[in-house]
Amino acid sequence: MRGLHLFAGLLWALLGLNVHAQQTVVLYAVADNSIYSNSVDRADGAGPHLWVGQHAGGVNQRALVRFDLSSLAPGTVVTRARLVLTMSKTISPGKVIGVHRLGASWGEGTSNNGSGGGGTQASANDSTWGFRFYGPRLAWASPGADFAASSSADLLVTSGVSRVVSIDLHAGPDSWLEFLSDPLILFPDARIETRLRLVAGAGARAIVGDAFLAHDPKGKGRPFGRVTGEIRIEREDGGTIAVDRLSVSGADFCKSLRQADRGFATHGSMLMLAPEDESARALDAIRGLLAAPQETPGEIYAGVSLLPQGAGLWTRAVARDGAALRRTMLAIWSAMRESMTGIAPAPRRK
Repeated sequence: MRGLHLFAGLLWALLGLNVHAQQTVVLYAVADNSIYSNSVDRADGAGPHLWVGQHAGGVNQRALVRFDLSSLAPGTVVTRARLVLTMSKTISPGKVIGVHRLGASWGEGTSNNGSGGGGTQASANDSTWGFRFYGPRLAWASPGADFAASSSADLLVTSGVSRVVSIDLHAGPDSWLEFLSDPLILFPDARIETRLRLVAGAGARAIVGDAFLAHDPKGKGRPFGRVTGEIRIEREDGGTIAVDRLSVSGADFCKSLRQADRGFATHGSMLMLAPEDESARALDAIRGLLAAPQETPGEIYAGVSLLPQGAGLWTRAVARDGAALRRTMLAIWSAMRESMTGIAPAPRRK
């Protein structure tokens, strides 16, 4: 197993899989490599680190990681997969790192640039920015590796530094818009401010949401610093339709939930902009969902209410872990979508 440098930051990679019968299998990477946008001849297949991000000179770096799933018995159903990356240091905190599924085979060679970035001359079995296998010149379909355009996960990496994430959306008259971001993962001492602003034209419908997950990679329960969030929906003339605000320190978040004896570590909120009749249908459906017996008693605490002036619907939920929050928020989203269209939506991939 090797480290992965993120803008000169170190991470360790392993994959945890939950399968039926509540078994957990831990798999370590069997191959990895670093590739660089400034050269089709450079790699770092056997060095002590992997590198992602961008050098000051504008060189993009990508890390390729492969896991061997042959130890899973035939017919095994994986119910959950978790990729663990631990960063030791970084010179550029506050960067979003995405995980994408690769669509072609690739190699790990003997190139080794030591602890420095930038790679070195590729060996025959290495992958590079231009080639899946450097020796026989087997090229990627597109330079930089063949990967799915949609990420499987995204992580805002921080190291105790305050960061602002601002998103502006516009839904034109009588349009439909959905924005459901992956949860921000808050490491110990992280301080994050999120701002999501939607400007909606007359007759526009929308579902927008955000979420965060508190995580201490050392398992010591160290809290994040503070998270401050705002979702604001406005009319095109500048008038305010609805505002949802949250500001909480990690210490208060953990303390309050521990007093409630629930052990929650994640939070999500979702707003639905829709006519009154559609909002009323969604309200009844979501109330039914939240009143139903939970898969694990006490893993979710959530609420739902109508927005003022018949503008739509608002929900907020806290959960024990990311998987429980995901199940709940997907169920809420599905209820919202069906109330707006009259058709149950297909399952979301992520």
